[in-house]
Amino acid sequence: MRDSLNITAHSGCDGTEQDSPDSIRAGIRNGADAVEVDVRINSSGELVLSHDRDESGAYRGCATLAEAFELVIRDGRIGINCDVKERETIPAILDLAGRKGLGPDRLVLTGSAAPSTLRGSPEIARNAGVWLNIEEIVEDYYRIGSPALEPYRSLIGDGKHEYEILAALPSPDFLLDPIVKDCLSLGVGAVNMPYAEPLLALIPRFKAGGIQVSLWTLNKRETLARAFGLGVLNITTRDTLLALEVRGRTSQQFVALQCKKSTSTTGS
Repeated sequence: MRDSLNITAHSGCDGTEQDSPDSIRAGIRNGADAVEVDVRINSSGELVLSHDRDESGAYRGCATLAEAFELVIRDGRIGINCDVKERETIPAILDLAGRKGLGPDRLVLTGSAAPSTLRGSPEIARNAGVWLNIEEIVEDYYRIGSPALEPYRSLIGDGKHEYEILAALPSPDFLLDPIVKDCLSLGVGAVNMPYAEPLLALIPRFKAGGIQVSLWTLNKRETLARAFGLGVLNITTRDTLLALEVRGRTSQQFVALQCKKSTSTTGS
């Protein structure tokens, strides 16, 4: 994975079926830095790829996480982002990854993990990159029962998005400061957020505190260009080739700007 401007191919990228081997192959073929899969566990205890829950637990026809790992390992370069749908599956994901030789340089966990999960199991952040979803962080703080957050508790479970909760707080620093502090102490690599206008303003504040930001799901030229311009760690997209094109242009513009600054400084 790169230090910044990574491109993760969303499950079902580039016209493929969601959570399928073809989706992973497309991400590899088209040059993504990582591929995303949704992970659940079936009634036989096997980790499977599925965004939606199967109440029967059968998950018939679903690819397995072992298959996904094999494709990634065979490539030898690409990373994999496991979007964890059930946090109780995390130990099994890490166990399988360890047996396959996938470590924190190529394995990223997002989804249903929270600060409390990492506090109880610090080995998670040692064995995988962890990009905590902003909604999981916010809801975790509410579950803790902080008296200072009590007036805003009604927002949870009321259909509010995490950025609406943040916007309702007395000031952004009211929750951002403890979030940044916790992320640093827990070994979190990044905060994972949807591309939403109220959240974009938080990016430089997270970065100033030493926390990177990953954004999902960006599929348009203008939003991709804006995100890359903000210097995020990662964007997740369903259009891998477009994202690569926009990232290339953004990098060229950055190099040109640096050269212009250097020339101007030398001339003065």
